[in-house]
Amino acid sequence: GEGPVRIARRHALSEATPTRRVGNMVCRNLEDLHELFVLGTLDGGDGREIAEHVSRGCPNCIYQLREATLTLYLLAQTAKPARLKPKQRSHLLHGLKKK
Repeated sequence: GEGPVRIARRHALSEATPTRRVGNMVCRNLEDLHELFVLGTLDGGDGREIAEHVSRGCPNCIYQLREATLTLYLLAQTAKPARLKPKQRSHLLHGLKKK
């Protein structure tokens, strides 16, 4: 069958080659946020900034988002499912309902 890397590449962002980071402050400001963007955990401002920046076709950030997608996919494949005790599960679900 198809291995996890091949599956991740098939579902990841399109291929792009990284460019040298020559004074591009926007890219430098965003480089620590790529994984959070892929996970959808950024607040509106940072998430919007990355989406707008990538929509302008920045090859470096497209590459970085692709790598973040692959990394997170592979990490998720190696994680073991958590087995919560009933009380822990109830507490977690109660907390999620509040949000």
